[in-house]
Amino acid sequence: MKAIVAIPARMASQRLPGKPLADINGKPMIVRVWERAMAAEVGPVIVAAAEPEVVVAIEAEGGQAVLTDPALPSGSDRIHAALEGFDPSGRFDVVINLQGDIPGLEPAMLRAVLAPLGEFSAGRSNLEKAAALAASLDDRARLGGIHLHKSYLFCAHGRLREAIDAADQARLIADGLAD
Repeated sequence: MKAIVAIPARMASQRLPGKPLADINGKPMIVRVWERAMAAEVGPVIVAAAEPEVVVAIEAEGGQAVLTDPALPSGSDRIHAALEGFDPSGRFDVVINLQGDIPGLEPAMLRAVLAPLGEFSAGRSNLEKAAALAASLDDRARLGGIHLHKSYLFCAHGRLREAIDAADQARLIADGLAD
């Protein structure tokens, strides 16, 4: 399993404009988050930035950032665009979407995110792995009475919709509602 951490960042936050460059103890917030991701040592870390000043801040610390279209509607879209430029051959089969406003993240948490993915990787395509994981998360939520507000699964090069459809089909088959 080859993982990459992608951190979306944009200066036009509704709640706190300029948030990625907000000073936290002498460093921009986005740099603090990038440092925590690097400390996790799960794979390369890139920042998917909507503005050049975020790219400059990350590169000044020795990091990698990709400038994306500021008109992209979401962080997920920003990550997808950055990965198309950073990894056009699709070397990475796992993308961790790390939000850019968690400067106190424990690096061990990023390593823990990868653990469940290992359960689903043997002999399966990326799409099958994502579908199996989505079905498993849904089953665990239903059985444990857990409410999943949101879950993000990223497949190489934007195949998320297919993975969700495959997971939905797998659940229907398991429930005896489809063949």
